[in-house]
Amino acid sequence: EPKSVPKAERPAPKPAVTSPSSDFEIMDGVLVRYHGKGGDVTVPAGVTEIGNSAFSGCSSLTGITLPAGVRKIGDAAFKDCGRLTGMTLPAGLTSIEKYAFYHCRSLTDITLPDGVTRIEEYTFSCCGSLANVTLPNGLRSIENDAFNDCGSLTGLTLPAGLTEIGGGAFWGCDSLNKV
Repeated sequence: EPKSVPKAERPAPKPAVTSPSSDFEIMDGVLVRYHGKGGDVTVPAGVTEIGNSAFSGCSSLTGITLPAGVRKIGDAAFKDCGRLTGMTLPAGLTSIEKYAFYHCRSLTDITLPDGVTRIEEYTFSCCGSLANVTLPNGLRSIENDAFNDCGSLTGLTLPAGLTEIGGGAFWGCDSLNKV
């Protein structure tokens, strides 16, 4: 009678690592999900990416500080964070994906660092209080509906190297009177 051959052992998946307060679910440098109460939040050092939908729907988030090592903000990372008023983006940030700040209706100011070359579709759409935006010199593309329905935006300086502005990028920006 033949002996059964044991199945090949598979390595166990790496568990998510959480901060001592268990507010942050972090895996391999990616902040996967925030579980805290909101307010002003400081993301721990060592995080290199804010994952897709990591803070999405956190209606009590009012401010956030990202560590210097963050290079990417994923899809819908801060979507529907309606009380988020502002944040400082680190100098090394190079990618902000679509819907990242969609419907952050209390966001008033944003300065994009020089490494950001593209504003993806719907990134700041429906940010009705967004009044001040500083675009980086290296920006090449503003995609479809990127600032759609940002009714408080009054002025904007477009960088010289900008080569593309997508359809509806500034639709509904009724106060925009100086470009």
